[in-house]
Amino acid sequence: MERSAGASYPGIIFKNKYTAGIIVVLASAFMSYMGAMHTLLAIGLMGAGALALAMKQPRLAIVGIIFMLENMVFLIVPQTGFKTRLYVDAALIIIFAMGANWMIGKLKNEGREDMDGGVFSKYVLAMFALVAMAAVNSMRIYSQPIELGLRASRAFLIFASYFPLREIMREEKARKWAKGAIMYGGFVLCIMYFAQYFLMDRVQILGIEYIERFGQTRLRIEIGLIVMSFFISLSQMAQSREHSFKFLSMAVLEIAMLTVMIKTRTVLLGLVISAGVFWFLQKRYSRLWIIYFAAMILFVNGIYMQESIASSMYKLTVDEISSKAGNYDVRLDEMKFYMNQALENPVIGRGVLNELHPQSNSAIGTRHKFYLSDIGVFAFFFYFGGVGIIWVALFLFSMARISIRAVRESGSYMLLLLTLYIVITMPTIFVFESPNMTFYTILAICMSEGILENKRDVKIGQA
Repeated sequence: MERSAGASYPGIIFKNKYTAGIIVVLASAFMSYMGAMHTLLAIGLMGAGALALAMKQPRLAIVGIIFMLENMVFLIVPQTGFKTRLYVDAALIIIFAMGANWMIGKLKNEGREDMDGGVFSKYVLAMFALVAMAAVNSMRIYSQPIELGLRASRAFLIFASYFPLREIMREEKARKWAKGAIMYGGFVLCIMYFAQYFLMDRVQILGIEYIERFGQTRLRIEIGLIVMSFFISLSQMAQSREHSFKFLSMAVLEIAMLTVMIKTRTVLLGLVISAGVFWFLQKRYSRLWIIYFAAMILFVNGIYMQESIASSMYKLTVDEISSKAGNYDVRLDEMKFYMNQALENPVIGRGVLNELHPQSNSAIGTRHKFYLSDIGVFAFFFYFGGVGIIWVALFLFSMARISIRAVRESGSYMLLLLTLYIVITMPTIFVFESPNMTFYTILAICMSEGILENKRDVKIGQA
């Protein structure tokens, strides 16, 4: 049986209307100490989140978190490191407020006998242990204060969203809200980026940067929301015959935007292979082959006034490998630089380093213009050693197992496509270093668990 809205999130039932405000104030004080939460904008965002909680509307809080992580609150403001940190910290405050609220309900045992932590709770707790271990390691090796180590690791705290999200996503309406917010939000953002791209120098309607790639202009943007919108659109297309053309159109436009503007080889490869697997698994080939065909056309030949994007990528890749130049050579140097250090502590790693600490800043490789984000999952080996790699392997294995169950029992491909994308892109792009993609991953897991749990409850009710 479907759970009622009031029972879906026990901690949200406040005995005192000021509880949410108190939780947010305490969380704000902690995050102010940890980061850069001291502006009126941050206070406004936190207040909005507290209001959503106080109004017993956790779904609104989820939408707010998505907007924060995607910098969608004020797109006209140019992206800066401070602005990004501000939104991540604001999102973390709402997440921890929701988590504290969930814990209150759990401790009070509000009439719920099945308030378990879920399959992935052990991985979340293990991540917290890894963060603590990394902070100690960075202090031991680089004399970096534990406080700075925790600040550098705060994006990993997004995993804490699993506990409240799992409870919220047990409700079908909450899952529809989350899917709709991501799918339509990504589609609208895609259209806005398209408009900005073709307007170019005439007018700037978004606070984004132009950079050169493959001798062509592209936008420097966050693509997490659009990537997740693409996967959800495919999944919805498989589940809905009535609206399949609408979802197909959204998916085609999104992959077109990513092909024209991003031109990142690893991302496009992950999307194309994921779409290909999706197409292969379908039985309704006559209706769904278009998406894979369109993806391949866009990837191989480019579209509208583009000079063979795929050939440019292919030529650049061959030239880089043959001459050991460009991104290929840089990544090899980065890999050697970081792995030589990581192999000195292969079991537990060297910790997450903060640029504010001079000795850590040198180890990070800033003076060489090296970046750990360029070496994908190997950065986890640097941070957490072999223990971190084992954590990644077990986490992805559990994701794959649940995603296969979701496909078989409910026809939902969202988590399966996301899992494929993570595995394909992880050599150079590791999504768990991205706060927004981490949140979407946790959200997709919780939605899939909620779907499977409801299926199980229906079977029990029928029996």
